[in-house]
Amino acid sequence: MTRLKNSLFALACIAVFILGFWGFRQLFKPGTETTSTQQAETKTSETEDDTTNAALQLQGQSLPNFSLTTADGKAVDSSTFHDKPMLILEWASWCPHCQTQMPVIQELYEAYGDKVNFVLIDATGFNGETTEMAQKYMTENHYTMPWYVDEGMATADLLQMETTPTTYIVDENQTITAVFPSVENKKTLSSALEAVLK
Repeated sequence: MTRLKNSLFALACIAVFILGFWGFRQLFKPGTETTSTQQAETKTSETEDDTTNAALQLQGQSLPNFSLTTADGKAVDSSTFHDKPMLILEWASWCPHCQTQMPVIQELYEAYGDKVNFVLIDATGFNGETTEMAQKYMTENHYTMPWYVDEGMATADLLQMETTPTTYIVDENQTITAVFPSVENKKTLSSALEAVLK
């Protein structure tokens, strides 16, 4: 009888182990886990269909008023930029798509910086982004474009930013003439800037 009990107990232990192992594998099966990196990447621009991105709804609309701060904490109102057309970029230093876009924006800044206000808005707080991370990234890459802090993502919300990078082209009447919710090439962005400079 004791031998039967021991055998049944051993079988029960084996069954529990097998079920536990199977459940663990299902829970952590490759492709099903969600890491913080994967969560972050869902908010970075994809090469897939961007036509449903909410930011596109702003095309043809007036630019909403917003407030930012400089890296050293000075408040800046969006009206500061109303004297020229604008290129607004929502970005984050950790975002691989932003890292692809930034050299293009730097080239455009060097070509159009005297005629267009470049407003690079760091999505501070977005997936751990900090002002220090942004400053380090800009310094290490020798970028000279002006950039601003969007603490709490208030401006990102106003601009309906769903992905980084998102680029907005704004004319001198503060109408958003083009929205690019993904990485865009220099030729396309140059054409959009030329259109608002005519």
